[in-house]
Amino acid sequence: MQRAGLVRFRSIPRVVWLSLMGLLIGSSALVPSVSAQGRSMPAPPAAPVQIYRPDLVTCQPDHLVTAFRRQLDQFASQPPQVMARLRQLQLELAEGTLRSCAEQNLISREVAERIWRDMQTMPLPQAPGSGEGQRP
Repeated sequence: MQRAGLVRFRSIPRVVWLSLMGLLIGSSALVPSVSAQGRSMPAPPAAPVQIYRPDLVTCQPDHLVTAFRRQLDQFASQPPQVMARLRQLQLELAEGTLRSCAEQNLISREVAERIWRDMQTMPLPQAPGSGEGQRP
């Protein structure tokens, strides 16, 4: 005989019972405990800063120019607006490398400035098959 208002545990299917228990246990993990409510989390440690300094091989003028061209050549199929932005980013990176090379006396300031001017005036690479004078 069953009393009114009381639910017998045996009448609840086992799958439903386990699902409800899992829900209760899982949701309790999301609520912070009373002891942790007043504490603040410490800040994560700062990421170590690595500074890459160019070496003698990197600072060779022909290597600098070749690397600059190679970085842009791999994106030659991109639209002109994308190429212009990539060129600007590559120029910013090259400027830092040239400055570092000159500061370490691996190249002279005059050579660094000449390479910098050459990089600024270097034409953007063209996508294969997009040259003028070629027929479709």
